[in-house]
Amino acid sequence: QRARWAALVDGLGLTVPEPVWDELAGSSAPETAPAPDLYLWRGYERARLADQRGAMLLHVLLLLDGRPEDAAAVTLRRALDALLALGLERDARALASGTAGAAGL
Repeated sequence: QRARWAALVDGLGLTVPEPVWDELAGSSAPETAPAPDLYLWRGYERARLADQRGAMLLHVLLLLDGRPEDAAAVTLRRALDALLALGLERDARALASGTAGAAGL
């Protein structure tokens, strides 16, 4: 849960205190969420590099699979990066707050 919280906060450009990062780095707790689908991840990266904004958004939505609260922290972080890069700050904030609430953060 703490990794998701840090991903959401950091993804919005807010400050995560260094002691939290240190604690996460030293934590041996396994990630409970599944790793992102590598095919979709690669599709997102290719779309990002080619500046294909619609494809970026599509891949982010597919990576989250309608259940962002179940996504791995790294997937949440990438989704927030993408939304902000696309100029969708309000949507990024809504995703972060909705996910935090649904995940009980």
